[in-house]
Amino acid sequence: MSGNSKPVTATAYREEEDLLKIASKFTIDTYKRPSEDKDAMKAILLEKLQGKRVVFDTGCGIGESSFKLAQKYSDQIVLGVDKSVSRIERNNSFKKDVPSNLLLLQADLQDVWPALYELQKDNALEVTKQYILYPNPWPKLKGVKRRWYANPMLSFILELSSNIEIRSNWKRYLEDFALVAGHVGKRQCELQEFTPVEFLTPFEKKYSLSGQALYQLNIR
Repeated sequence: MSGNSKPVTATAYREEEDLLKIASKFTIDTYKRPSEDKDAMKAILLEKLQGKRVVFDTGCGIGESSFKLAQKYSDQIVLGVDKSVSRIERNNSFKKDVPSNLLLLQADLQDVWPALYELQKDNALEVTKQYILYPNPWPKLKGVKRRWYANPMLSFILELSSNIEIRSNWKRYLEDFALVAGHVGKRQCELQEFTPVEFLTPFEKKYSLSGQALYQLNIR
């Protein structure tokens, strides 16, 4: 794979005060997504994951990162979720020998996060770590509320109580996520530039081969 990816750029940002105002209004109690979607997802996850310790790979794409994480966390179940049917069902070579502790699921994260939160609250499972790897940055100002740190999903992401690892080639995205997680979620955050020993995702490989700096945010 050759590297020809351009760095993320944006011409305008939300001021810190405005961003925190947006993020602070989201609470689990005021989330309005239809309950039947969440309940259906809870039933699916309960069947597959009851009593398990779970590593959650969000927006996993074709599932390559989930496959590698399943090898790393051999004593836990790795749940990889992506909204795209074509990506999840793509016939990649690594899928010929799927680890027994890997579950790839086509679903909307807006259903999965609330369902996982409620199942963990009921002690039906334990989410030990969340990975958010190279999320869509939505760099235009009008797209800020699509970013996970300025979206209703923020409450569920932070309330799962697991450690969170986020990687991006756009440092500002991670800086804003750290700001929100620290102020709204009272979480400890560590942001650093890093060089991966092994590429977890195709995007990570592409950005690295393009000469872009990669950043990692750990939220504890």
